[in-house]
Amino acid sequence: NILSTSALEGLKHSTGYGASKGAAIAFTKALRTELQSLNITVIGIYPRGMRTEFFREKKPDDYEKYMNPTEVAAQIIENLERDKPEQELFIK
Repeated sequence: NILSTSALEGLKHSTGYGASKGAAIAFTKALRTELQSLNITVIGIYPRGMRTEFFREKKPDDYEKYMNPTEVAAQIIENLERDKPEQELFIK
C-alpha cells in the first residue's frame, strides 16, 4: 500500500490527507496480520512529497525538493526483489 510520511508528521494544511493516510496505515497493519498465516506479505510504502499532477495548480514552496515518482517506483521494485522485503519501506 502506498501510504505517506504525511500521516506520521501531522503537516499543516494537510489534515484530511494525513488522516486518510493514517487510516490506510491501520488498514495495512491489520491486513498484514490477517494474511500472515497465508504467507502473504503486505508492504507499507512511506514516500515523502512527490512531484506529481496533484500539485499542478499550486506547488509548495519547496516543490523542487519533492521526489521523482520514477525514482520512488525504482526503490519499491528494488525492495520487492529482495529475499525478505522491508514491510515498512520509508523512501528518502
